[in-house]
Amino acid sequence: TESYRLLSRRLDPTVRVREAIAAADRGLRLDPGHIVLINIRSSALLLLIDAARARGTYHRSDVAPYIDEARAMAEAHSDEAYFQGHLGALAQAAAKAEVASGEDPTGDAELAARAYAISLRAQPHHVGWHRGILIVRAAQALVRVREGRGIPPPSCSRYGRPSRRPGRPRSPW
Repeated sequence: TESYRLLSRRLDPTVRVREAIAAADRGLRLDPGHIVLINIRSSALLLLIDAARARGTYHRSDVAPYIDEARAMAEAHSDEAYFQGHLGALAQAAAKAEVASGEDPTGDAELAARAYAISLRAQPHHVGWHRGILIVRAAQALVRVREGRGIPPPSCSRYGRPSRRPGRPRSPW
């Protein structure tokens, strides 16, 4: 919370965020599955990624170990939406930062989309998972347009199937 206040005052929260990450890392070495510490570190990482994206100083190597750890946790808990969503959020933030820095977000965007899709199986009505998939697909589309490759046809859903049955009218909702 303090870091967000610093950010709103246009002060650099990086030092405080790195302290929070280091403290959470120390705690996670003692208790690797502690959900509260995972949440604290994830919030700090998301702020760190967003701040670096805004400054134009994002480097994936700074967050790669955390994304790899989140991937390992998601694989170990393959049916739990929490761990999949955690991985999706970190990969989504990384993909957005990669787009802003002119890099290719495809790997992180696909990772986020897969994690969110797995989360949807457990919680099909959770709007955050749907929103996350849309955000990473938009990041991929921005890169395709920037590179002159165009965007995929709108008739395809995120799973590669037609998004609606032929002849069925579209719902206004």
